Amino acid sequence: MKFHISVKLSWVYDGMTRVITVNALIDTGAKVTMLDMDFVKQMMMPWIKREYRLRLESTYGSLLKWSGTVQVKQVRLKVPDARSRK
Repeated sequence: MKFHISVKLSWVYDGMTRVITVNALIDTGAKVTMLDMDFVKQMMMPWIKREYRLRLESTYGSLLKWSGTVQVKQVRLKVPDARSRK
């Protein structure tokens, strides 16, 4: 079974739409979509700092670095259909 798929992320930065394709790890037990904060900054995605931190833990119960401290805004995630791949 394949747990990595290509997805498209798109957002507007400085008046221009940016679109990139990335490989995503599919976690069927996940409660939220997570992006690495360094990746968000490097790609210049719009984000805001949360007033209250969300506690997000690894499968081992340890707190994930930077988790729940910011929220990405106005970023579209497009996942291809499993059958047609479109």
